[in-house]
Amino acid sequence: WETMREFLQTYYDRWAFDHPTTRDIQQVAEDVSGEDLDWFFDQYVYGTATVDYAVGRVSNSKIADSDVAGRDSTRYNGYVLVHRKDDGYFPVTVQVRYRDGTTERKTIDGQDEWLRLSFYNHAGIVEAFIDPDNDVWLDINRLNNRRIVDGPQGPFARKIQLKATVAVQQLLFLLAGIF
Repeated sequence: WETMREFLQTYYDRWAFDHPTTRDIQQVAEDVSGEDLDWFFDQYVYGTATVDYAVGRVSNSKIADSDVAGRDSTRYNGYVLVHRKDDGYFPVTVQVRYRDGTTERKTIDGQDEWLRLSFYNHAGIVEAFIDPDNDVWLDINRLNNRRIVDGPQGPFARKIQLKATVAVQQLLFLLAGIF
């Protein structure tokens, strides 16, 4: 938020009561952020790119049961498959939650259409969440950004939950198209 405030103040200081071009706005944004923002402006200002990330699959596999002394040292090799469904990309955070309640985050550049992320932990993955802090407001379908691994309720309950979610999503799309 501080960078945005600085951008707005700098933009006002340079261009108050004047007529800046899109390139002038981009230059102010680049000066304030210290980054080359061609990738952003080319896609979303000059282009028609859209962003939609989805959790494609979450999987766990056990890699050890006990160590030499007989202690439980169960470890899991988990992975999350991230799918970039549209042509736009944006750096995004992927968070996993383990059975013991701990979380782990990885930040990706988002350019790959399919990306497999590996996670190693003593507890298996129970949830994967793309953009858990809602930083990427350009994502056009946030309902596919989260996936929960089937838990004790079983796959039947999960299937009912997904069908209800899809029905609500389709109803919202229909209402959005009407109004």
